[in-house]
Amino acid sequence: MTVVPLLQALRREAEAERDRVLAGARAEAGRLAQASRAEADSARATRVATERARLRAAAERRTIERRRTTRGAVLEARQRLLDRVFAAALDLLPRTGAGPAYRDTLAARLARALACAGQAGVAVRCAPAITAALLGLEAGRGLDIRSDPGIRGGLRVVTLDGSLEVDDTLEGSLERRRAELSLAALQDFGEVAADSSGSTWPAVRTAAPA
Repeated sequence: MTVVPLLQALRREAEAERDRVLAGARAEAGRLAQASRAEADSARATRVATERARLRAAAERRTIERRRTTRGAVLEARQRLLDRVFAAALDLLPRTGAGPAYRDTLAARLARALACAGQAGVAVRCAPAITAALLGLEAGRGLDIRSDPGIRGGLRVVTLDGSLEVDDTLEGSLERRRAELSLAALQDFGEVAADSSGSTWPAVRTAAPA
């Protein structure tokens, strides 16, 4: 083989090798660029997802706080409303306790309270407006019945040794039925439904004898 054909063959091989190297380099560069873009896209997606999660959590916290604040304001408003309702009801008790409808129940109320107290000696304390009426009852004869300006309506029977108290005052009954009446009041104002019931029986409290 002459020198010229040999040189030509070597040049062709060199060019072919160069082309293979360039093609491989281009392919590698493309692969690296693609990987870099994918990595950048993934990092960007992660940052976006993280930021969205942070913003979502912050929005949820604000929503919970607003709901808590709103709920607290609603509960406070309800309580103020109920306080006004019960304050007005307390103001009406003396007139209610002095009315003929309530007076007609005094005999039964006194008998029930005395039955709760049993055979022990008792003292009766009552609203000033019904003192005379209680003294005029057959069941009230011989009893220590006295007016108590601190009682708005009704009566209270206490054993002489202080071991038992029967509270049949109107304010005591109102307090015992407060939960029921609160629900009823809120129902009237369109807040909730009343589904409980209270007792109109007198409260009997016992204590160790003095």
